[in-house]
Amino acid sequence: QAYFPPYHYKRGPDGGVLSAAGDEYWNTSVPYEGVMVDYLRELQDLSGGDFEVEWTHGSRASKRVHPSSAYTASVQDIADGTVDLAVGPIWITAERLQLAQYTMIVDYSRTVLIIPRPGVNTSLSQQVSKVLEPFAPSVWLLMVLVILITAILSVWFSPNRKSILAKAEKSSTNRSRYARMKAYSRLGIDEFLSKGTFFFSAGVEQDPSSSLPVKLLMFGFAFFICILISAYVANLAAFLTRNKASDSGPKTIEEAIKGNYKICALTGNRGELEVAWPAANFIWNESGKSYVGLVEDYDNGLCDVLIYGFANIDLMNMLCERDLVFTDSLVIENSVAFPVKTEYQAGLSYWMYQAEKTKGITVESLKKEYDRTSQVQPDCVVNLSQAAVEESDEFAQVTLENLFLPFIFYASFATLASCLQFYARWMGKKGRRGLLDSSYLGRQSTLGLGKKSRRRLTYEKDDSSDEKYAEEFPDTKSTSRNKPGIVQVEPPSVSFAENGHAAEAQETGATKRTVRFSLTEHDDACSVLSGDFFDCQQIPTEQRDLDSTSSRLQYIIELAQAELSKQDKTS
Repeated sequence: QAYFPPYHYKRGPDGGVLSAAGDEYWNTSVPYEGVMVDYLRELQDLSGGDFEVEWTHGSRASKRVHPSSAYTASVQDIADGTVDLAVGPIWITAERLQLAQYTMIVDYSRTVLIIPRPGVNTSLSQQVSKVLEPFAPSVWLLMVLVILITAILSVWFSPNRKSILAKAEKSSTNRSRYARMKAYSRLGIDEFLSKGTFFFSAGVEQDPSSSLPVKLLMFGFAFFICILISAYVANLAAFLTRNKASDSGPKTIEEAIKGNYKICALTGNRGELEVAWPAANFIWNESGKSYVGLVEDYDNGLCDVLIYGFANIDLMNMLCERDLVFTDSLVIENSVAFPVKTEYQAGLSYWMYQAEKTKGITVESLKKEYDRTSQVQPDCVVNLSQAAVEESDEFAQVTLENLFLPFIFYASFATLASCLQFYARWMGKKGRRGLLDSSYLGRQSTLGLGKKSRRRLTYEKDDSSDEKYAEEFPDTKSTSRNKPGIVQVEPPSVSFAENGHAAEAQETGATKRTVRFSLTEHDDACSVLSGDFFDCQQIPTEQRDLDSTSSRLQYIIELAQAELSKQDKTS
C-alpha cells in the first residue's frame, strides 16, 4: 500500500506521478507503471505465455498486522494466500523470510548515511595545507632524504675534502675526532642548503671541471628533480582550487556512532541494523510511510541524521528542500527480490535468469533506461556529498591564504639569515669568537672552512702544499716555506671601492708573498683579522677602533709584517 517511483507507481487525474497512495490505489482500473512493472512484462513476453500477471492491491488486514512497513505487509499477503507475488524494491530480511519465499535476487539496495550538507572549509589551516596536498607525506620525506643523500655524496666526492679536513684539524686546539666531525658538519650543512636550493629552483649545479662521479650524481639528481617538480606542478592547481568539506557533523556512520548522533531508520531491516551496529543510537520510524516518515521525524527534531537506501526523485527533492545529502558511508546492503508463493518460485526465477543471460534484461538496465529518457530531474545534487562539495573550480583564484605556508617558509629562513648576519657583525666589532665564528658566517661557500684553510695553505712546510696553493690561487706567488728568507713589506698601494676600502701589503725579498685585506666602513682591524692570521685578543682594546682609514690600514700592515716574520722564523 505504497508507491515508490520510478520502480512502481500510479498516475493521478492530471497525469502526474503519485508518490503517496490515495483512493486510486484501491481502484484496479488505474494501471501501475514503473521499472519493475516493465520488468515483469518483459519476463511475461519472454516466457511466451508461461504465466500471466493480474495486478491488484494489498489487503487492509496485512496493513493492520504490519503497520510500520507496507513492504512487510505485502509479504504477509503472500503468507496468507491472498496474492501470489509482490512486486517492488522489497528487501530480503530475516523476518520476511519466515513468511514467504523469494525469487532470485534482482537488485541490491545500499543503505547509506544522509546528513546535512557540509559547508566548505575556509579555515586558514585548511588553505595552508593545500600546498602540501599534491604529495603524500611519504613523498615529502623521500624528497628530503634524496637531498640529504646527494649532499653527503657531494661532500664525499669533493676534491678539496681531505685538504679542508686536514687544515681544520691542524687549526683546532683539540686535534681529535671532534675536529673532523665539526668540519664534516659544516660541509654537510653547506651542501644540504646548496642542493636544496637547486632542487626548489628545478635545476642542478653545472660545473664543467667537476669529476665524473659528481657529474653522474648530478645527472641522477636532475632526473629526480624533473619528475618530482613536474608531478607537483601538474597537481598543485587542482588542489589549490578544490573546495573541501568542513569538519562539522558526521561524515560516516562510524563518526555518527562515536558522536552519539540520533539516527532515524526504518524498522524493515531493524534486526540486521542492530546486529551490524549495536552501539548506534537508532530512532525507529514505525509510521509505515517509508522515507516520508523518516523525513517527518527529522523535521520534528527526533534525529540528527538519517539512513536510507533507494533514492527516487521525490526523496531527492525532499532532501533538497532540507539541504540534506547522501554520503558514501555504507551502513548496510540489502538484497532485493520478489516475495512469491513456493509453487511459482522456481518457474519465475528461471525466466528471470533467462532474461538476464539471453536478453540482458535486468531491473538495473531498465532503471538506467528510465533515467536516460526521463525528463524529470531533482532540484539539486544530493548524491555523494563529499564529491559534490570537493569539486574543483577551475576558475577559482589562488588566494593569499593558499600561499601562507610558502611565505612563512621563506620568512623563517630570511629571519634566520638576518640573525646570523647581525651576529657576525656584532662579534666582529667586539673582536670575539662565539659558538658561531664570525669569520665564516656568510663569507664562504663552505661556511668559512675554505677561507681559513686556503690561507693556512701558505704556511705549509712541504712543497706539495705550495703547488696546490699555487693552483688554487694563481695570482699569489709563493715559494717553499722550508727556506728561510728576509721578509720586507713595501709601502702599500691603497685603492678605494664603492662598498668599502681595500688595502694590499706586498712582501719582497727571498720569499715574496702578497697579503690582501678588505674593510667595510663599519669594520675594524680585529674583525678583519679575526681567526685568520692574528689573535684579536693580542690587540689592545684602545687600538681596535682607529680614528682614520689611513691609520687603520697602516696598523694592519704592521701586524701583517710582524706575523709574516714570525711565521718565517718558525719555518
